[in-house]
Amino acid sequence: MMQLCPGKVRRIEKAAERGFETWYEGDRWRLKLSLSGGLSSDVAMERFCAWLRRRLADFKDTHGAKVLRQCQGEVDFSYTGLSDHGLWLLLDCLSQFEVQAAFIKLTQNRTWITKDGIQSLCEFIKNNKRAGQIYELHLADNQINDDGALELIQTMKELKHRYPPKREVLGKNGLQLVPVWLRLARNKIKAATLLKSLSATDSRTQCPLVQHDLDQERDKQERNAMWNEHSWGWDEYEDNCMARKPGALGAALSR
Repeated sequence: MMQLCPGKVRRIEKAAERGFETWYEGDRWRLKLSLSGGLSSDVAMERFCAWLRRRLADFKDTHGAKVLRQCQGEVDFSYTGLSDHGLWLLLDCLSQFEVQAAFIKLTQNRTWITKDGIQSLCEFIKNNKRAGQIYELHLADNQINDDGALELIQTMKELKHRYPPKREVLGKNGLQLVPVWLRLARNKIKAATLLKSLSATDSRTQCPLVQHDLDQERDKQERNAMWNEHSWGWDEYEDNCMARKPGALGAALSR
């Protein structure tokens, strides 16, 4: 493994310390893990995960393994330059300590998360079954394609006893089935191909597996296609909508 200079190591560990938060809320310990600033390399991520293993081991020794399994943790590595390999390192560490990563945020990483990163995420979902489920997956602005998105959905579909997850809902008693909130906009996904699969309702529970944002992306793509087809500028588009009642085209544009 490539060696980092002592100064770099100190900066990584200082950033890790700032981004590691635990607190007691309601009936459980909560965990938030984030990293401010970019990751210069996978070597830096290896150093970060070495630090994280030590910290999680200390927390587990103090509070017990069950606490980490039920911590409803937030893992935020958006805008950090996290690579596919870096994501594998992080998820492998969390799986080792059976951390419930309920809210995973990986939006817009400079080196882009691809299908390989999604495969690591699928392995994490399958292997970390003693921990609580994932509630939200924020994966917008990466390089995920149709195959990667479908593999992710299929992995959750196969775990029918776990997804969609049961969780507390404000204003309701007991645990409720709630779809996983899945953000996939602005990836390499042909939205229309996936909408039917993503929106499928479980026949046993009548609860959708996921709630997604690809329909919003589809609407945007359709509007752009119509603007390009009719060579409208913004002024012409506004004038057209103001001048007549929406027909088929106007109704589509006004959705």
